[in-house]
Amino acid sequence: MSLKKRLSFDELVKENRRQILEDRTRLEEIEEGFEMKHRLLNKKKTEQ
Repeated sequence: MSLKKRLSFDELVKENRRQILEDRTRLEEIEEGFEMKHRLLNKKKTEQ
């Protein structure tokens, strides 16, 4: 593999890892939002 191809492959791997971390963070935020919504719905049900 040439140096140029190797560099671009390494860059692709680096970008892929960055994207995975970003997606994981976004997923955690979504999960937290669902948990909060679920707690609020349960709280409303118990208050009724």
